[in-house]
Amino acid sequence: MEARVAEKTWRKRTLGDRPLKPETLMMGYGYDPMLSEGSLKPPQFQTSTFVFKTAQDGKDFFAAMQGRRKLQPGEEPGLIYSRFNNPNLEVLEDRLAIWDDAEASLAFASGMAAISTTLWAYMRPGDIIVHSQPIYGGAETLLRSLLPEFGVSTIAFEAEHGPDALLKAVDQAKQKGRVGCLYIETPANCYQNQQSNIRFWAKRGLIVGLASRMCQANGVDKVPAVRETLGRLAALEATIAALVNGQIEACEPWPEGYVTPNRRMVYATLNWCQEHHTEIIDTLRTLAGAAPLQMPASIDLVADPELKARFERWWGTADMPALDRLKLYKLVWDLIGSEFAGRHMLYERFYAGNSIIVRNQSDREAPWETFHATVDGLLGRIDAPGA
Repeated sequence: MEARVAEKTWRKRTLGDRPLKPETLMMGYGYDPMLSEGSLKPPQFQTSTFVFKTAQDGKDFFAAMQGRRKLQPGEEPGLIYSRFNNPNLEVLEDRLAIWDDAEASLAFASGMAAISTTLWAYMRPGDIIVHSQPIYGGAETLLRSLLPEFGVSTIAFEAEHGPDALLKAVDQAKQKGRVGCLYIETPANCYQNQQSNIRFWAKRGLIVGLASRMCQANGVDKVPAVRETLGRLAALEATIAALVNGQIEACEPWPEGYVTPNRRMVYATLNWCQEHHTEIIDTLRTLAGAAPLQMPASIDLVADPELKARFERWWGTADMPALDRLKLYKLVWDLIGSEFAGRHMLYERFYAGNSIIVRNQSDREAPWETFHATVDGLLGRIDAPGA
């Protein structure tokens, strides 16, 4: 028995014979107010499950969602569970499809969710994926580490070499098996990594500033050992500044007619960030000492006159009032000790991908021929007696 799915007449892209523009369709496409008590705009559906008109409808909807029954022409899957679909998600996907003039679209929680779902759905053991490089670290892990375990292999081509490189890679792949997918990313991946380097640089400036202000608040900023530590933090901040500026000064003329930040230096900077972030945070934590453990649990204590007086007496220093010092240490704590700080640590370690991926990118971009030529040239000038 076929599922009874109401015809969704509100998915019209024309008015008579006149096609409507996306800007107009965004106002109401994919939504029928009469299904939501006449609400002009889609309400937020905060529900996990949905009811069915009949038990047969529910059975057919689940069978279609699980792939055990094919949808009939013009039929759409019914609402089952918000993890699969819900009215808000359907409206979003319908309207996203409008902008690309597509038949349909799917929304995912992340880019990697979309990429991995697509590849897992269509790739089969023995298939070959032809992909451009460089690509996003997460995608590279999926293509080069995970999918090969299931019999799916890859052949890469340099994006800068254009269509000829792509066609050559496709011909090479055809000799090994079925080409199951062409996966191409734009050079924006390089720009994104460079932007993340700039973000990391800005974050180093914040950390150095916090370290210095914290030492000033405690009156130890003139102690020689403290000055040395602050100087080292400042030197590390200058190092990342030099790396970022070097990417721009040594920019590459690719693709044709454009320039991009020097890829080798971008990936080297990513590696530098991954290797040094934990060390820098440990230094900030050492400078903070035990003070964060002595912070008041809540600023609400200032509402109590007695507690406020004690707070201002014991938490303030000669160089900084109690309230300003608390604000300072709360900010420091969000970098060295809070749950938010833990997310910082994880993010800086993996936002560009696993360190193996980052270093493999550096290996790929390294001018090995130049390095080898230097060594071979020196070896060639050495005279061995009797040779």
